Amino acid sequence: MAWTSPNDVLARWIGPNPPTDLDQIRALIADAEAVIKSEFPKIQDRLNANTLDLDIVILVTTRIVIRVLKNPEGLSFTQRSEEHTSELQSHLNLVCRLLLEKKK
Repeated sequence: MAWTSPNDVLARWIGPNPPTDLDQIRALIADAEAVIKSEFPKIQDRLNANTLDLDIVILVTTRIVIRVLKNPEGLSFTQRSEEHTSELQSHLNLVCRLLLEKKK
């Protein structure tokens, strides 16, 4: 069951040059949702039981897709000023962090 549509991705796009290849967006949505399902196998049960808001899952999925579209290499450089260190974050780490933050 797909939770997210290409229109969800386009509605959240910020900046110029939104993607136009809907097949590519659909493929990236399928990839993102497969990763989410593999990391959270009971996610559909939580959605069915209304213990997880579908809008949160759509938000996470669209953010993953947009991040891949804007940065196809899959890594971003983040500077943490308070620690004066840098780290690389993968798309999967972003998913887990977003889902865990939304649980609080």
